[in-house]
Amino acid sequence: LGFGVPKKLLKNYKSRSITATSVKHGHLKGLADPTGKIPEGKCFIPGYAKNTNGRRELFGKCFPKVYVSRSPCLAPSDAKLLSVVGTKPPTMSANEWDELCSFEFGSIIFGHPEKYAPLPCMIADGDLDGVRNDLIGFSFIP
Repeated sequence: LGFGVPKKLLKNYKSRSITATSVKHGHLKGLADPTGKIPEGKCFIPGYAKNTNGRRELFGKCFPKVYVSRSPCLAPSDAKLLSVVGTKPPTMSANEWDELCSFEFGSIIFGHPEKYAPLPCMIADGDLDGVRNDLIGFSFIP
């Protein structure tokens, strides 16, 4: 089907998403990294989720990858599979890590680009200029 997703996977996802407790997708507000230390090509999603043992852990530890898109998403290249930072990067200070972890769930913080274009520009030709379409869709990948 669309974007190369197998029909069986789509049907399973649809049936699992009927109840709120099993939903594995949502919309987040895209933000630039205030620390400049999130590695290029990665993102950080603040907040907590339950791991496979039912324990509360940082979102990135429970879901190390997310499928990210934005509207309009018209071509396969308009979406990206991103790694989610789940532990403090080595170049980040403890205070900077605490700052990132203090954000509440509802945002996605994109890594600081060094060589390539910023990630929001690579997701459906977007940006983080504050207009309404900064809502970024994502799906958890366990």
